Amino acid sequence: MRPTMVFFDLGATLVEIKPDLYEDSARRIAFLCGRPFIPAEELKSAEREEWDARLHENLQWVRTEKDEREYWKQFYKSALKRLGISSDPPSQLIDLLAGRAADPASFTCFPEVFDTLDELRRMGFRLGIISNAFPSARRILEYLGLARWFECITLSYECGCAKPDRDIYLHALQCANARPEEALFVDDRLDFVLGAKGVGIQRPILIDREGRSDGWKGKKISNLREVVAFARALQPLSAAFATSIWTTRVSSGSLTAQEVAHRVSRDHYEVYKVFVASPGDVLREREIVHEVIEEVNGILRGMEKPFRLDVYAWDRHVHPDIGLPQKVILRQIPIEQCDIFIGIFWKRFGMPPGTYRPRDGKPYLSGTEQEIDEAIEARKNSVNGRPIIMLYRKVDPLPDGMTDEDYLQYAKVIEYFRQCEPDGEHPALVIRFEGEQFKPLLLDHLLRAASRLEEDDRRRAGIPPVVPIVLEPGIETDTQTKWLRSVRLRGNPFRYHLAQYEQEDLPFYFVPLGELRVQNLINEEMPWVIYTDAGCGKTALRMMVAARCYPRASDSDVLCIECGLDELGKVLKEAGSLQAVEPVHWACILVQLADHHLPDLDLGITDIPSHPPIRQGPVFIAYAREDRNFVDTLAKDLEAEGIALWYDRKLHAGRRWCKELATHIEASRALVAVLSSNGRASEWVEREALYAIDHSVPVIPYLVAGDDLPIWAVDGQEARSEDELIRALRSPRTTLYTVVSSLSDVRDLLKRLASAATAAGYRRILCLVDEVDELPAVQGQPSKAVRLLGPLMAPALREVRGIAFRYFLPRSVEPFIQEQRRDFRLDRCRVKHVQWTDQDLLRLIRQRMIACSQDSFAPYQSLGELCERTGGLAQSIDKELAALAEGSPRAAIWLANRLIELHCGIDEPPRLIRPETWERVKVDWWLWGRAQILGIWERSDGFRMVGDRIFFQDREVMLSARYHALLRQLVQAGGKVCSKTELARAGWPGDDPKGVSERAVAEAVRRMRKELDKQGIDPSWVETVHGRGYRVREPESKGSPPEPEA
Repeated sequence: MRPTMVFFDLGATLVEIKPDLYEDSARRIAFLCGRPFIPAEELKSAEREEWDARLHENLQWVRTEKDEREYWKQFYKSALKRLGISSDPPSQLIDLLAGRAADPASFTCFPEVFDTLDELRRMGFRLGIISNAFPSARRILEYLGLARWFECITLSYECGCAKPDRDIYLHALQCANARPEEALFVDDRLDFVLGAKGVGIQRPILIDREGRSDGWKGKKISNLREVVAFARALQPLSAAFATSIWTTRVSSGSLTAQEVAHRVSRDHYEVYKVFVASPGDVLREREIVHEVIEEVNGILRGMEKPFRLDVYAWDRHVHPDIGLPQKVILRQIPIEQCDIFIGIFWKRFGMPPGTYRPRDGKPYLSGTEQEIDEAIEARKNSVNGRPIIMLYRKVDPLPDGMTDEDYLQYAKVIEYFRQCEPDGEHPALVIRFEGEQFKPLLLDHLLRAASRLEEDDRRRAGIPPVVPIVLEPGIETDTQTKWLRSVRLRGNPFRYHLAQYEQEDLPFYFVPLGELRVQNLINEEMPWVIYTDAGCGKTALRMMVAARCYPRASDSDVLCIECGLDELGKVLKEAGSLQAVEPVHWACILVQLADHHLPDLDLGITDIPSHPPIRQGPVFIAYAREDRNFVDTLAKDLEAEGIALWYDRKLHAGRRWCKELATHIEASRALVAVLSSNGRASEWVEREALYAIDHSVPVIPYLVAGDDLPIWAVDGQEARSEDELIRALRSPRTTLYTVVSSLSDVRDLLKRLASAATAAGYRRILCLVDEVDELPAVQGQPSKAVRLLGPLMAPALREVRGIAFRYFLPRSVEPFIQEQRRDFRLDRCRVKHVQWTDQDLLRLIRQRMIACSQDSFAPYQSLGELCERTGGLAQSIDKELAALAEGSPRAAIWLANRLIELHCGIDEPPRLIRPETWERVKVDWWLWGRAQILGIWERSDGFRMVGDRIFFQDREVMLSARYHALLRQLVQAGGKVCSKTELARAGWPGDDPKGVSERAVAEAVRRMRKELDKQGIDPSWVETVHGRGYRVREPESKGSPPEPEA
């Protein structure tokens, strides 16, 4: 019998522990247990031997994450004995090893895994997992993007039996509804392969990546790709080959796409759910939806796509139940689980379902209205922008004989669709159709939607996307160039939606808004703070100001200094860390940028400091353990010279040594790295030195042997003898920082800069600060952007006569700056907000059309002049486009450019743009363009629970079990304060909360925040409420500041 199902083991078959973790664990074991170097292979071998010894151990007691952690502790205590460590190892080492064994971030997939699974799915195989696993397995599968590939996952801790017990194999076969002779099974252990054969699985496969198993006479492979070849050989006619044959017959007319959809098994594909909502007057259109989805599935199978669409409609998928009908429908078909939502209306709106709108308590006017409302809410709360919402309105002539009630229903339909426009209460993709237009329109839209869903899933699974060719900015196809000439345009007016690409043409396109006139920004002495949303022209405004000043305008008497992405990055790099940035760093970068324009500027300043000049505290010595005797002698000599020292001989027993090392490094006035041959090879010397650099502690490499310096030490002030070391420790290095500190203050430095500018003939220096939100170190985290801006916007820096500042800032930082308004003193600044109206966007379109017109005496004034007049498109398109852009000039340019691209997408485009092309643009906008330009639908800025998983914005938060439990408790509290007792109960399940100290809870929360920070999540989202507990800050509405910490 031909196989249809492939089962895989998990560990050592699909996933493995990251190799570098083995090496790190081996080093830590050697260091903490006072042993010489332990090779990673020895540790791996000891683990394997321990696994073999525990093969027949009853592990059914391991049901919870707490049980799993206890198991791993016992496991590693025994494994360490196999390494010759007989005495009790340090508890922190056991905790570390046990935590890594259950942490999804410790694992990685073998390189060939995703290609193998993808190919098997394309061949029509169903996939499953049979694994002896603990509770962390589910999180590992989700973390690595594997879960979605398997329709049947059988884990020993869930089903109460383990391999090689026959019950676990039978359980998996029953779950998959497969017979043993229909299954393949792949495992890395011989006894588990034999167990599969014992239940009748005829084709078990042993994967032996290291060539260790010689006793197996059956199929043996060393790489999962060999499974594909083996499976293909067992298939007389693969599903993919059969599909290609049927697709050929479809194209020749001998088979319909519907026949293809029925002939290829539907069980081998992922399902995207399509919800259909409509009143009862569009029954024919509801049938068309089913027909079109069958046709789409046939096309997808012909293209060998591993997914299909399924319709979920109340008339086919709801069974009778107790409760209001609308509640029964939504309970049995949860809209939040659907991927596509289709709503269809004609002349009826529907009857009130007896339910109420959560946002205002008003009754719903129809069940269909509630379903659309739920879909919009589900999309807002989703992490992937689903469901895609598509609304269709039939505009056929109304039939004769309609009653007053019928006309009232029709009026409700009109009003509802008015609210679906871009400026309405619930904007969405709205398509109007007549008669037979519905079927081809829906077919086109569903194929586009399916393509987007596939790309989203491939991206989350880590598979390279299959995307259409996208033109680079500024490149026009031959067809487009020919058409533009035919309509007498010099080029595409909308080919760029980023100002950086339009520097030369920007003066012709620029649209001034209100008081934000370029001359005002140049001439006024007072600082300006300008807030804008992304894509609303702050960079274009900055570039226009710079274009009117020197050096771009050679006749200007205003010297312009631009602080963009490169300059911001240099300041951050030289300061060492975000926390170390001070006003002096900004002052020095301004001096450097202005220096070559000011011949009389001579301050004796050459570079930016990388650390403060004077620090208090002892000197920290970093060294390799093999050099301990040498360091003891060195320490005595230095202390005899009156230099206070600290090194790890002074570690306090019972304290957490990593934390104590970090504390002493941060408190030291300098770190001396002892670079012998052992010191150069020591990872701990490097870690301690890098930690010091990151915390602005001066590092002095002490060369004991050899001349070569590690890369982290090349900029340091090295010492090559003990006398040089003593002199270096007694005499702080003279740097730019010390030069500036020798002046009265930073203001004095800037006054000298302003005086030099006046002497050179400049009226003032104008400093333009932009792109703060694009710096990788702060991107997406307004609080960090404000931390960087604080020193730059300090009154001492910005209020020097002769130097004027213009800050072009993203609107997201405004609430955080308002929180600190006393420090920023915005009352001494002119604060403006860039806000585009529809009229401003129409002016933008008009100016771009004029600038690109060949006929300067009678230029184009609107996009409508390029469109057909039928259907009113020429009269309405500019206003429609402006409304659709939602106040974003970047969106308006994208929409106009997409219109030209689609019009020129055929070989011989007509002279005028047709209405159907504009409809296609709107479809693209709602399907993917809006998310690309404006971001996914009002996505939450905070934490969100999806089942037991935690998401921050659109990415999953991966934490160890305890930190996950703590954060889950805080997120589920919805912004309310969680007491330390509640957190103790969540983080230490099974223990008496009274036995968990407040200090233990506080330390766990601190470490959890640190893990969040490593994942790019601002740890201030978890707030301390002194005397009460902790809470997660709730996402705020746009523009309102977060609640300050209590």
